[in-house]
Amino acid sequence: MDNNKYYRDGQLKESRSYKNNLRHGQWINYYKSGQIHYKQSYIDDKLHGKKVSYYQDGTLAFQGSFNFGKRDGHWIYFSDKGKIVKNILYKNGKLISS
Repeated sequence: MDNNKYYRDGQLKESRSYKNNLRHGQWINYYKSGQIHYKQSYIDDKLHGKKVSYYQDGTLAFQGSFNFGKRDGHWIYFSDKGKIVKNILYKNGKLISS
């Protein structure tokens, strides 16, 4: 069974995986252009691990991590020119500093 999502023209919009009917593994979402919009991973339906998002031109927009559904560690946001505009620290879902 194909778990992926597609644009109306048949182009891949989102690569998805499941285990026991729960989101599990890496999911990748694509812009209409085919460029990656974001990548994120799940374990047993909870976001877990690194999440990375890109602007349409492929420039890094932000990166951060989840620990079983809760933001954890540094979440770094970038301008479309690649400069850091925000660095937020989370620990187990709680905001530590921004």
